[in-house]
Amino acid sequence: MIAIGSLMAVGIVVAVSTGVDEGGSASSPAASTTARAASSTTEPPPEPSPEQVPERNIEGELTEVIREDVPTATVVYTKDDNTVHVIVVTMGGIRAQTKPILKAVKDANIDAMLRIDALADLKDRYGNSSPDTVLRVMYKPETVARIDPDGIDLRHIWAVADESYVHPALEW
Repeated sequence: MIAIGSLMAVGIVVAVSTGVDEGGSASSPAASTTARAASSTTEPPPEPSPEQVPERNIEGELTEVIREDVPTATVVYTKDDNTVHVIVVTMGGIRAQTKPILKAVKDANIDAMLRIDALADLKDRYGNSSPDTVLRVMYKPETVARIDPDGIDLRHIWAVADESYVHPALEW
């Protein structure tokens, strides 16, 4: 408030000292420049509210990228708990399929927890199949940032996860 009042006072003094014609406009270029400078020192516009910021279609972005290398993957982004959840329905090559998922999330610069679940039909000793979760790994955003998806050894890809469950059928 004090700064605005001071600027207004300086503007009035300049206007009076340089002269103002009867129409109210400044008679010298210096006065109009000072008046413009005083009016341009207003506060910046307020930050937009969350409702005004367009939502990112994370599911669409990642699904398009991930489907190229992991065609059986489904991406689900949960805003409530800020998690990108990728569900892969496959058994073969899930370690290798984890790489493009990590790469897509890292390249998209998504600041969210990454959760990868792999579902597969498992057979019991009697030959009966039933669908089951064979993998659940969770990576914090800072962990994803540290990983080089192209360079990481497949033996370590789940070991660096912040949380993991690996079914014995997938262990080496």
